[in-house]
Amino acid sequence: IGSLVIINTFLIGLSSDLPWQGWFWVDSVFFIIFLIEAVLKLLSNGLGEYIFGIERRWNLFEAALVFLAALELVLTVTVADSGSSGGTKLMSLARIVRLFRLARIIRLARLELFCDLVVMIRGTLGGMKTLLWSSVLIA
Repeated sequence: IGSLVIINTFLIGLSSDLPWQGWFWVDSVFFIIFLIEAVLKLLSNGLGEYIFGIERRWNLFEAALVFLAALELVLTVTVADSGSSGGTKLMSLARIVRLFRLARIIRLARLELFCDLVVMIRGTLGGMKTLLWSSVLIA
C-alpha cells in the first residue's frame, strides 16, 4: 500500500500539470483500492478496535481521506454534468479536496523505512525548542 500511496501522490501532482480526461478514472481506481483497504482493515480489526484501538488516529485519518476522495469524485461528476458558473466553484472545491488527499503521504511515516527520518525530524523540532529557550535565557 505504501508504494500505491507514492504512486497516487505522484499522479495527483502530474494531473494538475497535464490536462487529460482519463484522470477521473485513475482517481476512481485509487479510491476503490483505498476504500477496499479501509473496509478490510475494519473487518479484520472490528469496529471497536478500528475506532477506539491503538491505531484509531491513523484509522480515522485514512477513513477521512477515503471520504474526501469520494467527495472529490462526486464533485467532479457534478461539475461535468452542470455547465453553469456554479461548476467553477465546485471545481475549486474539488481542487481543495485533492490537496487534502496529498496528506495521505503522511501515513508513510509509519513504515519501518522512515523511522530514522521521523526520529531526525523530532530531534530537530526538539532542538529548536531548546534553542528558543536558550535564546530567551541569554536575552
